[in-house]
Amino acid sequence: PNVKHLTFLDLSANQITDAGAIAIARAKNLSNLKRLDLYNNKIGPKGAKALLNSPVLVNLEHLDIVKNEIDVDTANRLSEAKVLPKLKALFIH
Repeated sequence: PNVKHLTFLDLSANQITDAGAIAIARAKNLSNLKRLDLYNNKIGPKGAKALLNSPVLVNLEHLDIVKNEIDVDTANRLSEAKVLPKLKALFIH
């Protein structure tokens, strides 16, 4: 019940895959998150794209998805995408 009040969530080094990232991107109770750290997981291009296109994470200001399974080309495309409206810091590769 109190999850909806979270503004910072660190799930670094938890072996989160694309499926987990997609679940986070769809989790309506996380709509107040301002910072999400997913460093050192197993998130690939699908999961990263879901996070950056999430209709739920609209308040996110900081996203760290470094040390995941995202190739350089995908990282470049994602970094150029104009997606999350409040995002100030994106760490991909």
